[in-house]
Amino acid sequence: MLARSSVIALMSLLLEMPCEALSPREQKIVGTWQYATMDAVGRMTFDTHHRVTLSFALDDSPHVRWHAVADGPWRLDGSRLIWTIHPYPIPGYAPTPDSHVEDEIVRLGKNEITFKRGSPFKRVR
Repeated sequence: MLARSSVIALMSLLLEMPCEALSPREQKIVGTWQYATMDAVGRMTFDTHHRVTLSFALDDSPHVRWHAVADGPWRLDGSRLIWTIHPYPIPGYAPTPDSHVEDEIVRLGKNEITFKRGSPFKRVR
């Protein structure tokens, strides 16, 4: 019985580990980042498994709840941050096409990412 529970615990641990080791630059990107556009505030969560989740606020209350609307893979290629977003289906609406983004990182700080174009990301977690 002890051996079986040990195997299950080990398998659970292995599933949580990233498939490949993250580079120091990738480690800086992992986390949740907030950005603003002309008409919305969004958050992107980059995880250690090279998955990104895009979320938007459900309201503008002080205790705002965030709603995930899309996800997909991310990677770094030199100074370019690349991600593809697969929007979640919305009942009653036509499917939204995937969005592929490549943007050059000008500055990768502990709490901010500045891009050559587009809004900067501010770390929230």
